[in-house]
Amino acid sequence: MVMRRALLSTLQSFSFEKAAVLNVAAKLNVSIRHFHGHVRKVKLANTTAGGHFTMPSRRGALSSCGEDDNAITVWTTEDAPDKAQKIVAASNADVPDAEVVVEAIHSYYWWDGKVHFDPEWRVAVTTVAPFETVKDAIGKVHSYDLPMMIYNLADVPDQHMYWKGIVQLSTHDATELAGKLVEQRVVACAQTTSTGLLAVKTVLKYKALVDASSNAAVAWAAIGGNEGYLKWLEDECIGVK
Repeated sequence: MVMRRALLSTLQSFSFEKAAVLNVAAKLNVSIRHFHGHVRKVKLANTTAGGHFTMPSRRGALSSCGEDDNAITVWTTEDAPDKAQKIVAASNADVPDAEVVVEAIHSYYWWDGKVHFDPEWRVAVTTVAPFETVKDAIGKVHSYDLPMMIYNLADVPDQHMYWKGIVQLSTHDATELAGKLVEQRVVACAQTTSTGLLAVKTVLKYKALVDASSNAAVAWAAIGGNEGYLKWLEDECIGVK
């Protein structure tokens, strides 16, 4: 019972890594069905020791939007909590029935000849509205010149180029692997959570190398997104040793 309660508490903070968390639940023989952990409005005033935002309300945590087969979740990141709050506000104002979750992460990327890593705040916006609607709402308030705005594709074309991979590791191993994959230029960016969940964005050519480096099962999802980010993703994955 203690383990079950701890797991359910952890699930409250995971939208981006749902597949990986459900794999953990299966190993613990816990039945968890249709959990999405979405919250319509997010207050960014208080954080826990683990870096996740505490939510003033769980209203909408198991909402109809999260279970709609036509719903999409669009992910983006910002470099400060107040900037993430602007995306939350814009999404609630301009995206129909938007459900928004914010999570503190660390992002790894290649810049100026070396690996950099910075704290970021990942914002997940779930809605039945088209991607373009979410993209326009986020783009109006985002502080980055070229933000990441991605979503999972329901229908995957043959030889699709762009992919997101998620793998559960220890916190130490997730950090080590994130830096290694970015340094090898087989992923354009990697994001880690305080619990050791690692998310990477790469192209089809390098999926097998990520699998081989992970020493754990990687859950892959084909992604779409804003054109500029996808072009950057392709340019950054060049596979140097």
